[in-house]
Amino acid sequence: MAEGGDRIVENHGSEAQATAAGDVARTSDRAPALGRRRALGAGAALAGAGWAMGLYGGHSQGTAWAAAPADRSATPGAGSASRSGPVYDVRAFGAAGNGTQDDSAAIQSAIAAANAAGGGVVFLPVGTYTIGTTIHVLQNVDLLGENRASTVLQTLYSGINAIELRGVSFSRLANLQVRTGVILPASAGAAVYLDHAFTTSIDAIYIDGKGNGYDGIVVHESTATFIRGFNIYNLLHDGVRVEGPQGNDAYLSDGIMNLGQTTGGAAVHLLNFPNGAFNLTDADILTGRYGLLVDGANYLRFENTYFDSSAQGALLRRGHLITFSNCWFSNRPGPGLTIGGARGVTVLGGQATNCGGHGVRVTDGALGVSLVGVQVVGNNTAGTGADGIRIEGGAAYVAVSHCIVGNDPAIFPTPGQEVGIHVTADAGGDCVLTGNLLFGNLRAAVLDERPQSSYTAGNLSRVPTSPTPAAAVHGPNLTAGISPAIAMNSPDSQAVTLTQEGHGTSAYYRAQFTAQAASLPGVSAEGDWIAFLLPQLTRGDTYLFEARVWGNGICYLDVWDGTIDHASLTATLGAQPQVLSLTVRLPRTGLSPGNSTPQIQVRTHNFPCDVRFTVSVHGPLAATSAAAQAAAQG
Repeated sequence: MAEGGDRIVENHGSEAQATAAGDVARTSDRAPALGRRRALGAGAALAGAGWAMGLYGGHSQGTAWAAAPADRSATPGAGSASRSGPVYDVRAFGAAGNGTQDDSAAIQSAIAAANAAGGGVVFLPVGTYTIGTTIHVLQNVDLLGENRASTVLQTLYSGINAIELRGVSFSRLANLQVRTGVILPASAGAAVYLDHAFTTSIDAIYIDGKGNGYDGIVVHESTATFIRGFNIYNLLHDGVRVEGPQGNDAYLSDGIMNLGQTTGGAAVHLLNFPNGAFNLTDADILTGRYGLLVDGANYLRFENTYFDSSAQGALLRRGHLITFSNCWFSNRPGPGLTIGGARGVTVLGGQATNCGGHGVRVTDGALGVSLVGVQVVGNNTAGTGADGIRIEGGAAYVAVSHCIVGNDPAIFPTPGQEVGIHVTADAGGDCVLTGNLLFGNLRAAVLDERPQSSYTAGNLSRVPTSPTPAAAVHGPNLTAGISPAIAMNSPDSQAVTLTQEGHGTSAYYRAQFTAQAASLPGVSAEGDWIAFLLPQLTRGDTYLFEARVWGNGICYLDVWDGTIDHASLTATLGAQPQVLSLTVRLPRTGLSPGNSTPQIQVRTHNFPCDVRFTVSVHGPLAATSAAAQAAAQG
């Protein structure tokens, strides 16, 4: 080990093995990651900090790291403290390391010699070692380079694994750079392939597919795999794939991965791994079709990790007992995190920010999902009508609490996310939405289309302070603005509440009618309504009155012309807005004393009713015929 080098001590069963970590834990490599973790941590704890919590973190979007950090180890002993026994320098077995000679046989001979002696270290000094066939690491052998910046193994052609560890125990790779498919694009093959390996370590490895390599590291049916200090770049398929029903216990930490493309594979792919126990900590995972793809894997933990700039974000397709702690999701054009078909998923802190689609999407029958203290801000950058948090597709038993959900145009440009927290009509129900802070969402702060099977309470919506939202009178000869809403509770009303939601020009009203008229004796079934007074309208003129409505229940548009009511057809509300309209000529005479001011009303006779709406008035409308002009004269 280089003098003064740092060390990591790990315990494998009864054997405590100390591994040199000059390449893994040195300050120069870890300092940027620590800084990013501190930025994430600031956004994870709510603790009553209001808005001064470091919204959005500090990660640059689409950042890629291309250069291998310099390693300070420079001797065979560096990184070899876990292995006693002789050191086998591949140059003594005929390896040239000049980038042209095929050094496969020489490296394999050195490995065979170490294995025959009961174990040892095979050392590759600085150089570029071209290999035409797979290098097989054998039992109790460590394959160590001088440093990963300048000890290079390269394959020229596609279809082979560069390094394999099959059926081995207590073997290790460290301080290496592996380049795959340098000449031709690959359709198969990995830089490192583990098969039925036990207690193996891969430390301080740099993999560069040069845009031609296929997979980075594949862990197949293996147990107790440690991958620390990784840099993986420019691959056509998966960065790290852990697979196989007999495998378990895989640990990745302190690394950067950038596949350099967004059309194929996943940066981290967990496939048919039911025994699980997979951990990923302190990493930046960039690009790929998926930043993370979980397909049949259980018992997973992700901590202090960025999933950034992949096309479809992180997808949990099948799996259970999955925890994210202080992770970042920022992907385009798709969603940040999709929990689809998984069960027992917990997301603690972290952010889903600046995604093309939904920030967090819970769908495809997912069950038992908990989102706590997550910042979901500025999503829907693709302008497809996406929400901050969307619960749909049979997803049930979902709890969302103490999250910050909204839009901030000063940081993330429009259009912004449509609904802060959206429970769609096809969700499975049994959702709890409590204690969340919502601001600036375009269409709604919380839109629950299954209120009968959800519990929503204690959510604070930061509403605009501008005049009456999304309610205006249009046309000549009219003063601006509709008067503030008045809740007109009829005698058979038990309760009507009116709130303002949304932001700016996309703000709207929400009226919740909870009366049950038929259950109250001695009263009429007149219904309840929300009315807007229109004293600025000119009597004798004709106007078009409109209400845009959506939500849950049944409602209709009513216009009081000062004498009588004019009612539209009823509308059964749903997620998609409907426009109700009436064209009414206001009478010149015969006005009702004490109640002569024209009104536009959103009204219901069916309880309960939860209606979101905007209202508008257009006019006066021009007369189109002599008969119409005569009628307008009254």
